[in-house]
Amino acid sequence: MARATAERNRVGCTVYALRKSPIGSLNAHELARMIGQHLGVPWLLPLALEILRDTAQEQPGGGLYDDDLLTAVLTRRADTWRSAPDLAAELQDILLIIDETSSYMQSSIRKFFETINDTGR
Repeated sequence: MARATAERNRVGCTVYALRKSPIGSLNAHELARMIGQHLGVPWLLPLALEILRDTAQEQPGGGLYDDDLLTAVLTRRADTWRSAPDLAAELQDILLIIDETSSYMQSSIRKFFETINDTGR
């Protein structure tokens, strides 16, 4: 119990520090943390999608594409995609580039498509 509390405090402090960083200075791991905490999503999603597009295109043949940033982006709430259909469409395009993912990632991808289909896309 104390270990879990200490970990939450550490993550909270890290995210708090990241909130003070300029958006352009955040790397993929930091973006994943912020988006995963649903902080700054309207501003961070476009940057995250740019990174995902670049890394998806560089995916080595035969390798699994398991990425914390992709997971953070895929698991946003339906209202995120409803309010930004252009970003949802961009993520769909990125997902078409990715050849192979883990079963966990495939589940998140399916849920994303279900979410955007339910939002009228």
